[in-house]
Amino acid sequence: MSVKVIDKGWQRIKKLFPAIADASVKVGVLSGEGENDGVSVAFYGAVNHYGNGKIPPRPFMDAPSTSGRNELNTLRPKLLKAMTEGSMSLEQGLNALGLKGQSTIQRKIQQTTSPGNAQSTKDRKGSSHPLIDTGRLLDSISYEVNQ
Repeated sequence: MSVKVIDKGWQRIKKLFPAIADASVKVGVLSGEGENDGVSVAFYGAVNHYGNGKIPPRPFMDAPSTSGRNELNTLRPKLLKAMTEGSMSLEQGLNALGLKGQSTIQRKIQQTTSPGNAQSTKDRKGSSHPLIDTGRLLDSISYEVNQ
């Protein structure tokens, strides 16, 4: 009598999951993105996201967990399947998630029109778009893979 073992990826999954447990993807305005008119882009982004006494909140950073949730929920199992089948590395999968999060936030910035800018801000900027002035915030949205 003999036993035939047919491994349909279990050994690969066992090797992959310890790495997944320690892996993460950060998405947003990461440290070191520089300054815009003497103000750090991260601070500028936080003020625009949360608001302050003068600027109303425009929560663009929530986009991956709100408007982009369905896209991410569809993408994650596809990436996990590709990684367990060996057609994609963990790093490639995490980069795909990072790119999706980055593009989702950038799209939210581009689509945000409300609450609108004050007339004084429109006059200064020459534009009514609330989250785009120089484009520096939009260009500063990036991601970082940690494994």
